[in-house]
Amino acid sequence: MAFAVESIPDDTNLFRTIHHNHLLPEGKISSAAFKQERMSVNWEKYSDAKSSADENSAAVVALIAGDCKALGQTVEHAPIESDQPFGPNQAHTEVCGSKKGAISGQLRDIAEAVWFRPS
Repeated sequence: MAFAVESIPDDTNLFRTIHHNHLLPEGKISSAAFKQERMSVNWEKYSDAKSSADENSAAVVALIAGDCKALGQTVEHAPIESDQPFGPNQAHTEVCGSKKGAISGQLRDIAEAVWFRPS
């Protein structure tokens, strides 16, 4: 069964995994974690912060969809089916747009850390 593509409400959380190589020594997150033109996130309707993490995750941050849009990004629900790599994942969503210049830093600044890998 194929997942329906849905509209993402502006007030919803999107969970972004932060890998160890994007966590700076002082515990801050590098803006490099937000540079992908089609940046993968998980929509809170179908996921939560902890289940968004994988074995390489140092942290998970939450971004509000409307805040991403205010930075000139689009937010597209892009569920991954069970026969696709990394599937199934009904929560999969992409924050799309150029993140050159200050945009990746602004995304980092609006991101709220909601989960850290236990030490």
